Amino acid sequence: MPELWALSILTVAGRPETPELDAASWTGLTLALACVYAPPDDLDLHIRLIGTGVQHAGNHLEEAISGLLDRASQDRVAVILSRLAPVLTPGLTRRLVGWAQDSQRPLALWETVQNALAEHGDQDVVTSLRPPEVGCAKRSGGSPSC
Repeated sequence: MPELWALSILTVAGRPETPELDAASWTGLTLALACVYAPPDDLDLHIRLIGTGVQHAGNHLEEAISGLLDRASQDRVAVILSRLAPVLTPGLTRRLVGWAQDSQRPLALWETVQNALAEHGDQDVVTSLRPPEVGCAKRSGGSPSC
């Protein structure tokens, strides 16, 4: 993606200007950055780029994050959250908490969100994050338990 390349060059150069993109484009770039591999040496740059995207994407990112997480494997959810957690906004945090507390999700996904928020998030949010009701929820990633 040429936009990702240009954004990384601006960031490495320490230039605060960002390309003129609308919020939907910033959302797409941010989600793409959260999903692509970054070598360990580039992880700081990667997180800064994601932070820039989060700032510019606004509510569009909050609306799109659930759909991305719904389509991701548990391992991929952990990677995405590890990249987003350092730059979370209150709105994005609320969306993640709501997504994690859906009773149809495996408990392991709730734990993945809890761990990401515990590492980088507001302690009050982590304390308030409760596991979803057991009920008929999928607890082991398999079929519903009822």
